[in-house]
Amino acid sequence: MIQDITTPIPQHIPPIVYKKPKVAIVIPVYNTAPHLHECLDSILTQTYTNFTVFAVDDGSTDESGAILDEWASMDTRFVVFRQKNGGPSVARNAALDLIERDGTFEYIAFVDSDDKVLPEFLAHLVQNAVQTQADITACGFFKFNDEGRTKIEGVIQTARTIDQEEFVELIFSRLRWDKTCGAGGMVWEKLFAASSIKSIRFPSNRDVLEDEIFCLQAALRGQIFSYLPEMLYGYRQRPESSIRSERFAWQMFKGRALCVDVAKSLSDRSAMVAVSALADTAVNLFIDAQSLPVVDLKPYKSLVLEAAEKGIIRSKVSKRYILFCDHPSRARFFHFKRKVIKAIRFWKDESKEKSIKLTD
Repeated sequence: MIQDITTPIPQHIPPIVYKKPKVAIVIPVYNTAPHLHECLDSILTQTYTNFTVFAVDDGSTDESGAILDEWASMDTRFVVFRQKNGGPSVARNAALDLIERDGTFEYIAFVDSDDKVLPEFLAHLVQNAVQTQADITACGFFKFNDEGRTKIEGVIQTARTIDQEEFVELIFSRLRWDKTCGAGGMVWEKLFAASSIKSIRFPSNRDVLEDEIFCLQAALRGQIFSYLPEMLYGYRQRPESSIRSERFAWQMFKGRALCVDVAKSLSDRSAMVAVSALADTAVNLFIDAQSLPVVDLKPYKSLVLEAAEKGIIRSKVSKRYILFCDHPSRARFFHFKRKVIKAIRFWKDESKEKSIKLTD
C-alpha cells in the first residue's frame, strides 16, 4: 500500500483538488504477460493514490491471470475479474457495469495492459479536471517500443478548455487539432467524469473500432472539455503485419461510419468533421487493401461533397472518395498503375545513382 503524503495547499489551486476524488482505472487484459508487470507497476507508483483498478482478465491463456492475482494480493486497490474471451470492448463494459453499480467513483480512466503511465498521470489529470470542471480531460502521450526507444509525435498545443464541436475535431485529429499530440479518439489518454459516461458502453462488435464512437457519445453528454499538454501516457508500439493493419483499417471504417450518424445529432459541422475522417479511411482502404473492398460509399457522398465545399475535407481526399464511390474498379486500377510507375521510376533513379558512383 502506498501511503498518502500530505503537503501544504498552494494558494493558486482550489482546495477542492485536495478532496481527492475517487478514480476507477479500467484495464482489459488478454495475453499481455510480457508487459503486464511494467503496466501495473506504473499504476502502483502513481502519486495520486485514491484509485481502484478494475482489471478484467478476458480469458487469457498465458500467465496474465496469475500476474493479476499476484498484484491483487499485494494491494487491495487492484481488483481482478474474469470472463470468457469477448474482446477489449466487452471487458471494458464489464468493468463499467461494476463501477456504476458501486456508485462512488467520480472519475474513470482507461489503461491498456501493454502500455504504461507516468507517476503523475492521475494527479495531473484529476487536478486539471477539477480546476476546469471538465467532463473529459485529454493529455498528451509518447510512444515507446520494447527496445526502450521513445518518441513524441505531433504539435504540442497550449492548455485550454474547448466546446463540443472543437472536441469532435480533437477526437478525429481534424482542423484545429490536426497533427496534435494528444488528439485522437483513444480513451486511454483521457479522464472521464463518471457522470459524463454513465450508461455509455463500447460496441461489442469486434469488427468495429470502439474508442472513437465511445468518445463521441460522451461528447454529446459533456459541456466542458480540457486539453492538458503533458505527455503522461506511454503507448507501446509493436510491428504490425499487413493483414492486421488491413483489418484495423476495416474496423476504423466501420466505426467511423457509426460516428457519422452519432455526430449528426450534435451538429452539421460535427457530422462533416466525422465524415472527413471516414473519407480518409475509405480512400486508404481502397488504395491499400489486398483486394477490392466490397463497400458502398454512396450513403456518405453528399455529406463528403458538402464538407469539401466548406474546406473541412481536403480536395485531394474528396476527389478520390468520389472516384472510388462512383467507379471503384477503375479507380483502384488507376492507383495501382500509379504505384507501379512510381516503383519503376524509383528503381531507375537508384540504378542511375549506382552507375554514377561506379563512374566516379
